[in-house]
Amino acid sequence: MNGASVRRFALTVAGLVSCLPADDRPPPGILQTTVSPSPAVRSVTTTADGWSVSFDRVVVGIGHVSLGDACASYAEARYGRVIDLAQGAGQKLGTLYGLGSCDVQFRLEVPASDAVLGQGVSADTLTLMRTPADDAYVSAGGIALLVDGHATKGNVEKTFHWRFRQGYHYDTCSAEVGGQQVSGVTLTGNVTVNYDIEIAPERLFLDDVSDTAELRFDPFASADGSSGQADGEVTLAELGEIDLAQLRGTAPYSVPAPGAGVPVQSLADWVYQVLFPRVPQFRDNGTCIPHVGGGHHH
Repeated sequence: MNGASVRRFALTVAGLVSCLPADDRPPPGILQTTVSPSPAVRSVTTTADGWSVSFDRVVVGIGHVSLGDACASYAEARYGRVIDLAQGAGQKLGTLYGLGSCDVQFRLEVPASDAVLGQGVSADTLTLMRTPADDAYVSAGGIALLVDGHATKGNVEKTFHWRFRQGYHYDTCSAEVGGQQVSGVTLTGNVTVNYDIEIAPERLFLDDVSDTAELRFDPFASADGSSGQADGEVTLAELGEIDLAQLRGTAPYSVPAPGAGVPVQSLADWVYQVLFPRVPQFRDNGTCIPHVGGGHHH
């Protein structure tokens, strides 16, 4: 390109830029969202029935953070990340800009090929998360949540290597702040707030969905060998052989109001359909409403 051509090109670009309308809206507030492991991911957790549970690896596909339709949204983080929870607390999820009282929405999902890799996450891990397989609930799905760990009691050790393939979209998030339940986030111009989503895989061992629920591992240990030979590894298929009704003599396992999907009859159903969607904790102690599927729910 000669000098005259360069000048003409520069003038053309300048003319195009000058045609863009100025954004005369008031300055937005900023929401920084992060992902952290629960304390149980970083240390040993003791269950109510005396097992010591440790998590060896927890990886999650998470992202597409948005502010819902009720507030003035300026910019959202509509992409996914792969987060390795062993890399510590406060890992970046996304930065959002908006004004007003906003719902916070996000997805737990099988990562896309262009997902942003979090700290310490390799391309091989992305490939693993994206490799489709079948389970009792999803056909040919990748992995939204990977949980590896082990539990010990006396001289007995059980391992688990679970792959959750169902995606969820979360909305209507709220948390208890100062004794009051606070919905979403209030964004004020030029003010930055930080909200964390805690990933708490120990919730997969809860015996109820109430505030008095306890962690139990005995039912999982007894599942080893339920569909064949006991080999020390507790699989989701083996959990499918444990009738939830038989566990109710020792703990509640009270199933919430039925939604769409398979009836909750086995321990696998309980873990996969009732507890797995409750693994993300909004602002540490808060909750969001999960909807099956990676897409937005309106």
